[in-house]
Amino acid sequence: MYVHLRTLAWLRRGSRRPLTWRRAAMIGFIALLFVPLVALLQLCRALDHLLFPGFRRTPIDRPVFIVATPRSGTTLLHHLLALDEETFVHLRLYQTVFPTLLLQRAIDLFAAVERATGLPFSAVVRAINARIFTNWEGIHDVGLDAEEEDEALWVFSLVSPATYFLFPNADGIPELRNIDSQGARVRTALARSYRATMQRLMHAAAPGPGGAARTLLVKTVLIPNRLDTVREAFPDARFVRVVRDPRQAIPSATSLFYATWNGHSPEIARNDPETRGVTAMFLEHYRRLCRFADGAPPEQCLTVYFEDMVREPLREIERIYAFLGREITAAQRERLVDKLGRIDAFKSDHAYDLAEFGLSEEDLLAALGDVLPGLPYGPQPTA
Repeated sequence: MYVHLRTLAWLRRGSRRPLTWRRAAMIGFIALLFVPLVALLQLCRALDHLLFPGFRRTPIDRPVFIVATPRSGTTLLHHLLALDEETFVHLRLYQTVFPTLLLQRAIDLFAAVERATGLPFSAVVRAINARIFTNWEGIHDVGLDAEEEDEALWVFSLVSPATYFLFPNADGIPELRNIDSQGARVRTALARSYRATMQRLMHAAAPGPGGAARTLLVKTVLIPNRLDTVREAFPDARFVRVVRDPRQAIPSATSLFYATWNGHSPEIARNDPETRGVTAMFLEHYRRLCRFADGAPPEQCLTVYFEDMVREPLREIERIYAFLGREITAAQRERLVDKLGRIDAFKSDHAYDLAEFGLSEEDLLAALGDVLPGLPYGPQPTA
């Protein structure tokens, strides 16, 4: 697993604010977990080559990436598509925390023992979920055993913008906004490591009906900082881009970071430089995804609008299947209808205002003026 050690030098810039005891304690606690875990993963991934050498020959053909800025409906869309386990292979959070075949086989063994003996291993997982992920409840529901995006894999490599959760200084550590800019050597090392992780996942997965190959399905909402790297890992990848009105998507994405900062730096206000730095990053990300989609051939990228998913979720999922050259089976349609009937699909209890995080529509126009004309959102440039 590639680790970009240069990031450690960047992090020395820390925060624009003095280090408080709360943030120091949290950074120390995370470091005490992170360093031995990375060492363990490096050892286990090396053992994977000895114990499961076949994973290196596992093909991954035309994987599907659900991409967007955060809080654009990607979580529910990912969960709905993941219901089709005959077609797709997807990540769960614990698989991103333990991206090694050896540890995943050990977890599978614990699950088998629980089924055979009734020992409450899953109760421990539920307790961890309740203790760790409460702050994000209703904003982004998370659990160790839930379908999840790939971000932890990039955190282990020290190239994820999620680092701003602990070091709230996006302006002071701008390199993490676009790791692709670090050059071909870094990109290639990350791409190889990322592909090898996904090969492990696919190697462990059961085949589809009749032994048919299944398709890798990945949700990734911070991909704009590494879009070229992912495309180097998977040149034949297909992308389902979800677009939401930036007047809601940008402040909603910023709220993910702000919710975490409340735990260690409650003095940071909603319109302080730290929050404005993160919103600027998400504006860059939003723009980069728009530019990528505009230049991609239609067979490589499908655009889905959040508002259309709110109105007609099943219709939009049918569009996605058509884009992938597949048809929804009767069984999958039944699962989708049942799931959609039990939830308030693609709707949130939270509403956000640009001004809440120090933004105006003029700021949006300045940052996104060249891509807004292709989207059904205002404000639009005037002639």
